[in-house]
Amino acid sequence: TSSGALRTDTWVTLPGEIPSRAGHLQIEKLLEIKPGRGSHFLEFEVPSSNLRVPANGPRTSGGALQFRINEDVPIDPSTFRHPPGRPGG
Repeated sequence: TSSGALRTDTWVTLPGEIPSRAGHLQIEKLLEIKPGRGSHFLEFEVPSSNLRVPANGPRTSGGALQFRINEDVPIDPSTFRHPPGRPGG
């Protein structure tokens, strides 16, 4: 986000859960996120102690691992990237 932090309760997954050539539509389906929300991503490290399995279980219906953040995580908004299957811009 432009605030420089991912807020508490943000949903996240592991980088390995996303196929390397996945485009935004594949990502949105796999992670069960709203259209347009798969158009950018970033990778960051967070201690496992700051992650919890959500009440609805450890996997999305698409099979991806999912977690929720326990406390805000600082990020650099300039590191957001486009998935390989989506043109930049």
